[in-house]
Amino acid sequence: MTMENNVKFITLGCKVNQAESESLASYACGNKTISLPDEKPADICIINTCAVTVKAAMQSRQAIRKAVRAHPGAKIIVTGCYAQTEPEQIQHIEGVDYIIGQSNKHRIFDIIDTGSTEKSGGATIINDPIEEKRLFDRMPAPSAGSRTRPFLKIQDGCNSFCTYCIVPYSRGRSRSLSPEQVITEVEELLRTGAREIVLTGIHLGRWGLDLSGNHTLTRLLEQILANPDLKRLRLSSLEPAEITEPLLDLVRNSPKICRHFHIPLQSGDHNVLKRMNRHYSPEDFA
Repeated sequence: MTMENNVKFITLGCKVNQAESESLASYACGNKTISLPDEKPADICIINTCAVTVKAAMQSRQAIRKAVRAHPGAKIIVTGCYAQTEPEQIQHIEGVDYIIGQSNKHRIFDIIDTGSTEKSGGATIINDPIEEKRLFDRMPAPSAGSRTRPFLKIQDGCNSFCTYCIVPYSRGRSRSLSPEQVITEVEELLRTGAREIVLTGIHLGRWGLDLSGNHTLTRLLEQILANPDLKRLRLSSLEPAEITEPLLDLVRNSPKICRHFHIPLQSGDHNVLKRMNRHYSPEDFA
């Protein structure tokens, strides 16, 4: 792949997918995130899919077919959660070149560069078992681009295995970016123009629990907030038990961190939460 290639990103689903697409776009475009107009043909089209619901899977298939029609002759790359969980379904869609699962998403451009430039008549599946992953895969570039409030993914995967949820099977076990690498990426984002950074992850509150040493999200936030160039810091979703007194004290006392929590609530009924295997009660949430 060269910088002359027109690369289009189509992203479905969560903020983590958005963060990953922005990182890939920054790398592809020399740290300048671009979004090609729909009418401009692409040389490479990357669809970052979602599979969190049946509807999301359907929308992912629709987006793939639309991209094939809109960009004839382009190399069509399908990645993301739907690519991880249902690669054979995607293989039935004519025009797809590569189906790349989560374990290899960060290697997309290496795969494109080393692969054939000719349409082979069927999509190549590159999809390693995600349940075996224990290390965090860094994306190829920080993702500020043209955004003043970029997402920074510092955690991936989930250990909760809620009854209804496909995420542990599409994203694997909880894995954390090391604190040293987090600080490095924060510094790079600030250097490239970010003023507010949004920390995100599949299960953000579990950041650090898989790392050696006594790491907590609150201690990491203290390190990040010490950077004088950072103006504002925002957190994505946290579970009720992860909003601790030390975290609340930090939010109270720091003028930089946004005083806002997004706390997901699947149900207010104790029995429903129990059947869902959610690890809190309505009383905990209240």
